[in-house]
Amino acid sequence: MLTALLAEIRLNIQEAHAFSTTDGYSLDVFVVEGWPYEETEKLKEALGREVLKIEVRSIRNHVWEIDPKHLKYGTQIASGSYGEL
Repeated sequence: MLTALLAEIRLNIQEAHAFSTTDGYSLDVFVVEGWPYEETEKLKEALGREVLKIEVRSIRNHVWEIDPKHLKYGTQIASGSYGEL
């Protein structure tokens, strides 16, 4: 669902890293290209708008949905000439 969300706002995924914990949390890190703006605030807004459009989908009797209140944006931990992490 997250990769589809990124595709909806026309971002190309270059790398993806997924980490999960035994208590049900996951951290997904995507390295993307195609975002035309320097700052990330517009990216957060675009993701927030798009996540509200996603329909709940059922895959193999599991319901998948992205609840916007569960998306967490952490502080910037690194930056370079091609982006921010």
